[in-house]
Amino acid sequence: MKIEEIGYLGIDATHMEEWRDFAANYVGFEVRQLDHGQLGLRMDDFAWRMLVRPAERNGVGFLGMKIDSPEALETVRSELTAASFEVHEGSAEERAERSVQQLLWVADPDGNRVEFFVGRSADNASFRPGRPIGGFRTGPLGFGHVVIGTPLLEEMEHFYMKLLGFGLSDYIDKDIKVRFMHANARHHSLALVKTPAKFLHHVMVEYNFMDDVGRLYDKALTIPGMIQTSLGRHDNGNFQASCRLNE
Repeated sequence: MKIEEIGYLGIDATHMEEWRDFAANYVGFEVRQLDHGQLGLRMDDFAWRMLVRPAERNGVGFLGMKIDSPEALETVRSELTAASFEVHEGSAEERAERSVQQLLWVADPDGNRVEFFVGRSADNASFRPGRPIGGFRTGPLGFGHVVIGTPLLEEMEHFYMKLLGFGLSDYIDKDIKVRFMHANARHHSLALVKTPAKFLHHVMVEYNFMDDVGRLYDKALTIPGMIQTSLGRHDNGNFQASCRLNE
């Protein structure tokens, strides 16, 4: 099984208006109002890379894994069925909402919905960021990366690495246990953190230009409590400089 990228992410959220302001005016997504009170966060040629939907809890709504062909999608179906996962067909409404030709989904060991899609159509309109930025680095790398806290690290690691084929990029086995996993040239598209309960730890998106990182950092400094962790690097290597905002 070969996952090409995490093409999109669904986020369940309890404070939709705060999401709208944060996404457009701080990060710079193009924010689209969609049906059922949902927000589509656009980063490039697709209608959205993240779908934020109203919910009674905050967390992962779904992960969208790109598969390169209908034949490969059938391999996904057969291999997951053989591994005793119940494979579901996406509905016509779900396919239309995601602009894909085919869609399957399963629940991972933590109960997160993991979707597998083929043939996602681009949007004809030009990308219009919420504030002036030089765009996001996406393309064949996918939307960015997502980090999930899980009490079932071993089971989740087996699912994503052994069944879905993600490669291990790096790991931490100190006070915390983390597995960084890649599907393409991005250092990691997914990371799993051992935690007492499951939750969405954080989401990363990448600007095309470092100047946009600096401008956002300057903007965040003016808002009390916005900076959660200042500029620095992970303690297991020098692969990535990062800054955490209080989402």
